[in-house]
Amino acid sequence: MSNNIKIQIPESIADITLSQYIEVQKLIDRELDEPSFMERVVMLFSGVSKRDVKNIDIKDYTMIGQSLALALNTKSEFQDRFELHGVEYGFIPNFDKITQGEYIDLTSTDLDNESLPTIMSVLFRPVTHSDSFGNYQIEKYDASLERIEIMKEAPMNVVNGAMVFFCNLANELESYILKSMEAQEEERNLQ
Repeated sequence: MSNNIKIQIPESIADITLSQYIEVQKLIDRELDEPSFMERVVMLFSGVSKRDVKNIDIKDYTMIGQSLALALNTKSEFQDRFELHGVEYGFIPNFDKITQGEYIDLTSTDLDNESLPTIMSVLFRPVTHSDSFGNYQIEKYDASLERIEIMKEAPMNVVNGAMVFFCNLANELESYILKSMEAQEEERNLQ
């Protein structure tokens, strides 16, 4: 008797949620041997039980592993908007106008995997208005646990794109600050 199991696996980073990504990172941190790690990753992304994973043909199992590795390593571009559960979310449209609460929550949160849902809940909020020119407004900031939970389901391509944007912004700001400090030092030396 043949038992056919249909397994749906992510084809790209866009098919992987933030919560799944965090779970993979926890598995990496556990430093499991390769077979145990792969088994748990396949279970995580397919929703298939351990017993059923053990019954997958080795050829199919290898293909699943390769597909998952490819999906996890897909490059991501910055997206200022995305849809999740029928709601359009938009990135903070103007960093010059962020609130004290947004600033504190962004700067006091560690940039680690467990904090990514919190960071995403600050950066992306439901779009309340948009126009035909691509401009949009988002909901006022509300540091709610509900919004953090929702962001755990955000697609990783959006999360990665936002983190790349954020890192680039931080590097630009650091460069600007260093140049400004050097200019101030030169000015002091001339006096």
